[in-house]
Amino acid sequence: MSKKQLGRLTRGPPGRSHSGGLAPYVGLAPQTMLEPRLSLRVLAADAAREPGVVTTAVDVTQPPQPFSWRALYARPAAKEPQDDGAARNVLTPGDFAFEKEIGVGAFGQVVLGTHKRTKIPYAVKTISKKVLRRKKIHQKIWRLERDVLVKIEPHPYIVPLLGSFQTLTHFFLVMAYLPGGELFEELRERGAFAESIASFYAAEVTLALEHLHSSGIIHRDLKPENLLLDADGHCVVTDFGLAKMFESDAEVHRTLCGTDLYMAPEMVARRSYGKPVDFWSLGILIYEMLVGEPPFYHRETKDLHRKILTEKVKFPSILGAAAIAVLRGLLERQVPRRLGAQKATMFEVGGVAALKHQPFFDKINWEELRHRRVVAPLLSIVKERSGLFKSTNDDASVQSGTVPAFLRGRGAGYTTASDASFDTSIADFEYLREGAFPPGSPQRCGPGY
Repeated sequence: MSKKQLGRLTRGPPGRSHSGGLAPYVGLAPQTMLEPRLSLRVLAADAAREPGVVTTAVDVTQPPQPFSWRALYARPAAKEPQDDGAARNVLTPGDFAFEKEIGVGAFGQVVLGTHKRTKIPYAVKTISKKVLRRKKIHQKIWRLERDVLVKIEPHPYIVPLLGSFQTLTHFFLVMAYLPGGELFEELRERGAFAESIASFYAAEVTLALEHLHSSGIIHRDLKPENLLLDADGHCVVTDFGLAKMFESDAEVHRTLCGTDLYMAPEMVARRSYGKPVDFWSLGILIYEMLVGEPPFYHRETKDLHRKILTEKVKFPSILGAAAIAVLRGLLERQVPRRLGAQKATMFEVGGVAALKHQPFFDKINWEELRHRRVVAPLLSIVKERSGLFKSTNDDASVQSGTVPAFLRGRGAGYTTASDASFDTSIADFEYLREGAFPPGSPQRCGPGY
């Protein structure tokens, strides 16, 4: 089967996404957004097992001038003030000049919005309250991404949440704008990555997973479409709509969720699972970056699951010994023996440390990479494609017609009597990361906000 045929098969149905998450917030026009490859499943019963609403937030005390990744994670986080919101600033739609839609999803849109005071573009994810009521979506499901990102301390390879707020009709999440697009886009154009490029981006994802797991988070949907490139060409993990918060390493789960191509065998078999499912997905990701296609594929979901559970992984001759070794370790069906999940002993390192010591990562300086002091291999291509990612209100390519209707005209501050009668405001939803905006921000703009 040709790569073109495989690409057509793997990027389409069967099924459609049921994750409830929104399409990635990337610097792509709506017509270029890709369809999900295979179905996502979330069991409603899982909502009842989710932990309670997170009340401890992550704040950063160093004000960015301008916004930068390093400023977000350079200092320890502070606890979110426990007040009713009156003593601290709260964002509103009036703080942003909305330019264009850059993503769509089951519950709303993702819009490129420039903060009026700082002139910095952000990805503003909107969630329609009307859609939530109509679909009877439990609060613990749709607000999971907000709660997870508030819980996580800032990290250079995890998308940061800068703020969240609500109107009578919508919930809003303000996140960093990642204009480089999906890593999958570049992978599709090249067909496959050289081992040096694959190991670099796999290392960045490894650091992100290490941070997530140490924060009590399992991602559960790691795939190229959820890895976006920032303005410096670095890889950032996004889309936490299927993430799971856990209290201890002994805690296990049974929910079948994620994208079928990247599901771990224990999840497919509906056995209890934990953090190692993310390391299996990392193995699939590395294989796809090196070979250009995933190791297991079938049009029918049932047959795909059978392959994941029983089929032997085939390693093409183009793969070197170091690549095969790391793939064998990550794509190990016996969970205790899986690379990244092994326990340390007196004679061998275990956990993520064992993964970092693999020959596949010999050229990676982990400390330099952790502080983003390494030039990303795709930087020049990302800059060329995005025109240095400069987004202004004077950009001729920005059309007002691409902005969702509820953000045009009288704007999100305008509500009807019907909207007001269905007010479903949540007291603890508003959040503003300290230091994310300059002093005095947000700036109130216009009536009705």
